[in-house]
Amino acid sequence: MRVVFVLRHEQGKIYTTILGGYWEIPAKQLSDNKATLTEKHKTVLMTPKEQARCIGLEVSEDDFASVKTLLHEALPKNYELMLQKTHSSPLSM
Repeated sequence: MRVVFVLRHEQGKIYTTILGGYWEIPAKQLSDNKATLTEKHKTVLMTPKEQARCIGLEVSEDDFASVKTLLHEALPKNYELMLQKTHSSPLSM
């Protein structure tokens, strides 16, 4: 699943905004013994017509709610660590 989000730091607080999410589908199934590793794992771009034929390409509301909950907890912590490392780096002086 790909999730699009925005993080911002404002007056000492970190805010997370989740904009959306979608599934990315590889060209071949994992069970395809003739497919290469890349074909089984690398996502390919699809035309809207090809996307319409795929079942389950959209993220269900339940899955998206679960992912949002996890990201709202994890992203600010990681962002804070990034900010701390950036401000303590000799390059930022």
